[in-house]
Amino acid sequence: SFLEKEGEMAKVAVVFLYGCDINSPLKWHLDNVVRVGIQRDIKHYILCGGESQKSRFPGITEAQVAYDYLQGRVPFGSKFYLEEESLTTRDNAKNGSRKLGELDFELGGVSEVCVFVEALRALKARIHCAHFMPQFFPRSEKNIRFETESWEQMDPAKEAFATLYDLASLRFPLLANLFNIWRKIRSRFI
Repeated sequence: SFLEKEGEMAKVAVVFLYGCDINSPLKWHLDNVVRVGIQRDIKHYILCGGESQKSRFPGITEAQVAYDYLQGRVPFGSKFYLEEESLTTRDNAKNGSRKLGELDFELGGVSEVCVFVEALRALKARIHCAHFMPQFFPRSEKNIRFETESWEQMDPAKEAFATLYDLASLRFPLLANLFNIWRKIRSRFI
């Protein structure tokens, strides 16, 4: 068993990632993961992020960049689980949920989920997590919390529109598929 103490359930971080350039605000995001991980004694980290910047960082995933930065900075004995397909907030929640479900089974229970997300995307992340991770929301015995760090320079109105689009995509999955196709094309140029 991965558990540090017999009978104790695990605390798990699900880290939504944004880009591959560690010399950017991504570092602030990851420093927040370290800070909160130490404070809350989190030992399991699901890192969600695919090849989002193929032009500048060919063959490198956001999850790999985060892993390289975080190892040695979080509590000793921490375990990392890389999810390297996600390109959107929706993907992060959906794919992170799958990994979280596997861990919940493998570890014999998860007592707390801490989702790390950029502040402007927090509402969208909460909506997708409620959809894909309902078993971890406060109405059950499990606990989920959101940790945010703000650095995004995007117009909040644009993010509000994107959040509405994401809400619609939960009802009409074709919208999510179209956005993912656009995001994969875009990743070749950034």
